Amino acid sequence: MNIAFGEDSWMAGYNGRDMKWNPTADVVDQLMTNVWGGKHYIYVFGHNGKYYPNLHTTDPLQINVPAYDGGAFIHDNLITLNPTNKRNVYKDCAWVGVPMLVAGQTLRSTDVKIRLRVARPYMTYLNLATDSMVGPPPNKTDKLWYRFSTANLSTKTNNWPTASAALNLINIVPNPYYAYSSYEPDKLSSIVKITNLPGTCTINIYTISGLLVRQYKKNNDVTYQNWDLKNTAGIPIASGLYIINVDVPGVGHKILKWFGVLRPIDLDSF
Repeated sequence: MNIAFGEDSWMAGYNGRDMKWNPTADVVDQLMTNVWGGKHYIYVFGHNGKYYPNLHTTDPLQINVPAYDGGAFIHDNLITLNPTNKRNVYKDCAWVGVPMLVAGQTLRSTDVKIRLRVARPYMTYLNLATDSMVGPPPNKTDKLWYRFSTANLSTKTNNWPTASAALNLINIVPNPYYAYSSYEPDKLSSIVKITNLPGTCTINIYTISGLLVRQYKKNNDVTYQNWDLKNTAGIPIASGLYIINVDVPGVGHKILKWFGVLRPIDLDSF
């Protein structure tokens, strides 16, 4: 995988303009504006598809970040003016974080261990029971095969423990949101989805100070709710952290934390 970092050049007072990864412990400034330690983002890029190392980076077939190349693919695509090249980079961004120092500590004053939670270890898996297979799998592609069964799955109705446990499935994607999601039909749209919702629920979206930003009252069979990243008045929200409360009548609540960085309006489209 490839790892990169960024910083906010507007925040020189929080080490945001020195081209070093050195976040501070400051969450807000004296005006209570979010500074997030200078916004020293960490980006982890996965390898989600086939890579074509013998083709130039502008070739339409070479659209995937390689397993590791010292950041060359990311650099060569981000310095171009072609928005497609930039999307080819960010679509493979698998994890984004905003690390900050602990108050009273200095950089590298203590040992730090970072864990990226994954369901399986990062390694190569064969699609068959044998470990001796060499070459492509029998489906003639570079895709792995998996076998699963739904024999022990069945629908349970009027069961409160099952309904309560299902609250843990409710989620918002992508999270964090970094200026783009695959749900957006054009560059004037900003969309995230609140997923795995029951038929009836109320969704309240708040700022971290408790101000209600948007409310949705859902009463249909669709299992998700789109949010256009606007408030009740139809005005785009500011970048930052938001709290989402999903209230399911007779079952309970699910609280989600969502972080988003919104892109500026593309005035070239007007």
